[in-house]
Amino acid sequence: MADGIFYVCAAIIAIAAIIISRKIKANQKRKKLEQKLTSQWGRIPADDYRDTDMKAISGFFRELIHNGAGTFFIDDITWNDLDMDRVFRRINNTQSTVGEEILYSMLRRPAFDERELKERDRLIEYFRKNPAERLELQKILAGLGKRRNTQVYGYFFGEPVTFRYRRYILQAVALLLSPLLMIADVTAGFVAVVGLFVFNMTVYYKSRREYEIYLDSLGYMADMVRCSRKIAAAGIPGIKEYAGRLEDLSGRMRSFSINSFYQLFYQTGDYTFLEPLKSMFLLELIAFGRLLETIYEHRQALRGIYETVG
Repeated sequence: MADGIFYVCAAIIAIAAIIISRKIKANQKRKKLEQKLTSQWGRIPADDYRDTDMKAISGFFRELIHNGAGTFFIDDITWNDLDMDRVFRRINNTQSTVGEEILYSMLRRPAFDERELKERDRLIEYFRKNPAERLELQKILAGLGKRRNTQVYGYFFGEPVTFRYRRYILQAVALLLSPLLMIADVTAGFVAVVGLFVFNMTVYYKSRREYEIYLDSLGYMADMVRCSRKIAAAGIPGIKEYAGRLEDLSGRMRSFSINSFYQLFYQTGDYTFLEPLKSMFLLELIAFGRLLETIYEHRQALRGIYETVG
């Protein structure tokens, strides 16, 4: 009895220690980020750029022009003659990939509308005079982060990518129900379980290789939607209009598709025992298919989120 109480207490202490340790690390990370953002404000960024980085950053702008955006833009020759890449690097204090892609696009497509220009001035002045709100928004955007070459914008243009995931649902259900065959025939039930297990695992690893190229961009897309919801919930007075727009746009997304994808791809690393389950029941493939379907169903709303967050 005493030994049992000891082990229970030891387990509780161990769990508490892990939770406390994670909270301490999270607080340290948050404070470090706040110090970094505060010290960087108004300074020239110290980021290093490769040629491939600038090519990736310009991707959204080039897709817009290729698909007939219909607005005035600075051509490549003029842009290079003015050394505008250097200008971009000097002012690119953005915290996210979508932010720097939109900034680049804004520089390549200068605005002439007085109302639009006055709104930009208003935002600049608001965040200059309200450092607490500015820092709050920067922290949210820093959580989204920079992952170049994700090419999220590719989902807004062109033909949809097809991914038939409903067959994987049937395979998962078949494996789940196969042990019931043992009630009628133990041998047949055992063969069915083993056969379906091997088949599902083979399908999982083969199919995963095929869609792995989409993981970064879809993962960033899921992060972007979550980021938009955080901005909408932040309650920053100076961006009420934008927060309302993000709340409306993100509300159109199927939360299950976004959250299931996020949980399966990003959260199971802490729970190793879940890895075999998501493989044998094809959970990643199903979540991937549902998310891809949601993206193409709401591609205009997602583009609105992309441009507003940026």
